[in-house]
Amino acid sequence: MEQLNRLRRLYLSNNQFSGTIPDFFATHNNLRTLELHNNNFEGPISQDIIDRFDGFDLKLTYDDKNAPE
Repeated sequence: MEQLNRLRRLYLSNNQFSGTIPDFFATHNNLRTLELHNNNFEGPISQDIIDRFDGFDLKLTYDDKNAPE
C-alpha cells in the first residue's frame, strides 16, 4: 500500500469482504473517502481509523442479519 500514497478515494463496497477492517487505512494521509459498506466485516473499528476520518467521508453501514432483536 506504500505505492498508493496519493490515493484520495477508495470504494470497496459490495465485495463480500470479511474479517476485521485493517488498520492500514488509518495510515494514508491523503485518503479522504473510504467506503466499505455492504461487506461482511465484523469486530470493533479501530480508534485510529475513526480518528483519521473525523471530518472526512467514511461509510461503514451494514445490515447485520445476525444481530439480536
